[in-house]
Amino acid sequence: MLAQDRSNQRFMIWSDSINDQVANYIEKTFNNEKFIAIHLRNGVDWENACSHISPDHHNYMASPQCLDEDPKRKLSKSLCFPSKELILNQLEHVVKNKFNKQIRHIYIATDKDPMINEIKNRLNSVVKDLNIVFYDPWLPLLDIAIMTKSEFFIGNCVSSFTSFVKRDRDINNKESTFWTFF
Repeated sequence: MLAQDRSNQRFMIWSDSINDQVANYIEKTFNNEKFIAIHLRNGVDWENACSHISPDHHNYMASPQCLDEDPKRKLSKSLCFPSKELILNQLEHVVKNKFNKQIRHIYIATDKDPMINEIKNRLNSVVKDLNIVFYDPWLPLLDIAIMTKSEFFIGNCVSSFTSFVKRDRDINNKESTFWTFF
């Protein structure tokens, strides 16, 4: 989506049904407490798509959402397909530094591996009683709607799924970032 058109996101309004399902899910799952949402693209199809990136590319799929904002940033394979170690490092950084270890809930949307065990192992000593959730709803729009409600969001710069969440969050002045941006 062109930068000048991103503000049109304000015209996208969730149906009452989606809003009700999301509100009920957040109340039941997080007891209406703050949560971090992350979007992981780590399936083999995505890995293959990211393998086509070369240093001379500037725009690839939805990458203008993060590259247009800072011309110094460059498209890279790690931006498209971040390593598990990078994901764990960045998530730990956010939990420790942004939330001073006071966040207890992490919501994961993914196309393949939610990395629940890896995240638990990494953050177990940082946060007590950490609640890591991978919902995998029948309707992917529910993932998007839930992530728009999080306190903080980390997404994949190249993903159009992430771009939908990011645009909604931008319109509603909610903080977001992308993998590798920390």
